[in-house]
Amino acid sequence: MEGEELTEEQLKKLLTEYTGQVGIGFAVSTSRKFGTVHAKIEKGTFFQVMSDGPFFDWYCDEKEYQQFFSTIDQAALAYLKYYKKWKELGRPFPDWYDDELRKGWL
Repeated sequence: MEGEELTEEQLKKLLTEYTGQVGIGFAVSTSRKFGTVHAKIEKGTFFQVMSDGPFFDWYCDEKEYQQFFSTIDQAALAYLKYYKKWKELGRPFPDWYDDELRKGWL
């Protein structure tokens, strides 16, 4: 397997199987701010893993300026890293989730 790259579909399938998250896909952007709101805008091609549900919402709140990466692989690794952290924290909902939103995911 060394030297072989996973296709986008294979990577989505693996992320779905590992995390159980639904609606996993990749966003592409031609610019990003990385690190903080005050970071300079970088131009290029950047990738983000997206999914439906409270994990992705939490991830967006926690890492607002650290989600777009130079490769799909980097984006997938960051997504997995923070999915693991989210699980270790007890799968918290973002603060802005109300009771109705929570019910839909419990």
